[in-house]
Amino acid sequence: MAKSSRPTFEEVVAAQERGEPVGADTDMRTLGGIIKSILDLNRDEMIGVLEHEERHAEAAARAYASGAARARQMTQKDKLLEREAEMSSREASVRRILFYLRHGIPPDDETSEEKTLRDLLTERLRATGQWPPL
Repeated sequence: MAKSSRPTFEEVVAAQERGEPVGADTDMRTLGGIIKSILDLNRDEMIGVLEHEERHAEAAARAYASGAARARQMTQKDKLLEREAEMSSREASVRRILFYLRHGIPPDDETSEEKTLRDLLTERLRATGQWPPL
């Protein structure tokens, strides 16, 4: 039997820890890239990968904020503050998608990009009989 072109749960988590793309998906570090890379996983594994990504985004936001506090040059500080805002936004997006996966209820404050990703996950989970959550 041929191996799936999609990465396994372990491969996705390992790539997240290294900050690397998985397989041919060079867009892995975007939320869309992560969602696409986990479509062949089961719901619990999807939640595990997204929980890991949530922790990663939260830690990155803290690191950028800390770096910004220590930065001496204004341009360096501005860049770090910008990255902190990006990571905080990413963490919030992951939390909203996790909420949906766990409870089956779309959050009120989801963005259009999150809705697109949520629809992609829902379609895949329905196709595999894992939706709606119990």
